[in-house]
Amino acid sequence: MKSPAVFIFVLILVAGCSKPTDSTDAPTKSAPSSPPPEYPLLVVDEEHEIRGTNELAYRIRARLGVGIDATNFHFADGATIMPTAYQISATPGIRIDATKVHLSDGTNSFNPNMVQLIGNESLYRLSSETETNFYTVDYYKLETVGGDSFRGFKPGDHFMLAIGRGTNTFQDHKFWVMWAGHIEVK
Repeated sequence: MKSPAVFIFVLILVAGCSKPTDSTDAPTKSAPSSPPPEYPLLVVDEEHEIRGTNELAYRIRARLGVGIDATNFHFADGATIMPTAYQISATPGIRIDATKVHLSDGTNSFNPNMVQLIGNESLYRLSSETETNFYTVDYYKLETVGGDSFRGFKPGDHFMLAIGRGTNTFQDHKFWVMWAGHIEVK
C-alpha cells in the first residue's frame, strides 16, 4: 500500500506547485525576436584595391632563402600607395560583395573561390572553397591557418583582406590573390 500513498503524495506536490494556465495576474512574456546580427557589407571595388605597379612575380630557383635589396627603391608615403581602407565598427563578421568587379589572373578569367584574412598576427581562410562573388566571413566560416582563432572584428584591429583562387590538394594549399584590400575596425 506504500506505492499508492507515494503516488498520491507526488500528485499533490506537483499539483500544488503548478500555476494555473488561465491566470490574468501573471504578465505575459514573449520570446525575444531579435534577428541574427546584420554584418556590414563590403563592396569590392577598385577604390579599395591594393595594387602593385608591376604584376610580374620574382622567379627564383629553389633554395633556403633570398636576399632583398631595397636600396634603389623609393618608398612613397603610405597614403599614396595604400588605397582607402574599409572602415567598419566592431562586428562578429562581414559580408563581401565582389559582383561589381571582374576578377581575373592575367589574361585568364576565373571565379574566385577563397577569401583569406591576415591580422592580429594570424592567418585565416574560408573553411571550404566556394565559387561565388558573395561571401560571409565570421567565426563560423573561417579556419585558422596560423595564429589564434578568429575572434571577430574588434576595435583597433587591422586586417588585410584577399580574394582569389585557392587549390586545396592532398599535400598542398595554394592561393592566388586576385584582389586585395585592407580593413580598419573603429
